[in-house]
Amino acid sequence: MTSSGRYTAPTASRVADGWTLQPLTPPSRLFGANGLRTGPDGRLYVAQVSGSQISAVDVATGVVSAISPMGGDIVAPDDLAFDDDGNLYATEITEGRVSVRSPNGQTRVLYGDMPCANPITFHNGRLFAGECRIGGRILELDLHGGAPRVLLDNVPMPNAMAVGPDGMLYMPVMGTNEIWRVSPEGGTPEVIAGDLGVPDAVSSIQREYRFHAGGEWPGAAYRPAHR
Repeated sequence: MTSSGRYTAPTASRVADGWTLQPLTPPSRLFGANGLRTGPDGRLYVAQVSGSQISAVDVATGVVSAISPMGGDIVAPDDLAFDDDGNLYATEITEGRVSVRSPNGQTRVLYGDMPCANPITFHNGRLFAGECRIGGRILELDLHGGAPRVLLDNVPMPNAMAVGPDGMLYMPVMGTNEIWRVSPEGGTPEVIAGDLGVPDAVSSIQREYRFHAGGEWPGAAYRPAHR
């Protein structure tokens, strides 16, 4: 990876006799993009499962910096969140765990028993994470590494979630093509939208609720009205 963030192969490409190879586009500066979050420094942080890396993008200059590079302590990050102190929490989907990286760069495993750890969000001093699998759980994690609290169990593949302006936790449930919401205290979830195209993310903007359904490329974004 160069200082510009673009990938540089360790060896030059080879072609057969009589052939030439001409690059038409520069290499990508990211190994894909999974979870996105604006950090306390204003940069856009990008979790990249395939590259096993977290990068920060300066949206003003376009400079990309590897915050947790490939080969580092955080493996296959799928989603991320920040707390009020600037600590970065990342779900590691292939490792089945959640790790936390402090502003000084130190990393530790916060919780290590989350098969298919994927969605994560932080709200009002509380950290919520989920397992993107059939029969997945939605957990509130103890910030000091204690036992988690189970909000929901047997959720069919929950993905990127967010707390809405109403204080409820919203999540796309890919296994049922629905959007659910539940109180951060737990209880029975409510289905607020259904018959979608494999929704994989939700976000909350002021008093609006938005979610993305990625069943058919390029996917679709929806903004349901809250009555």
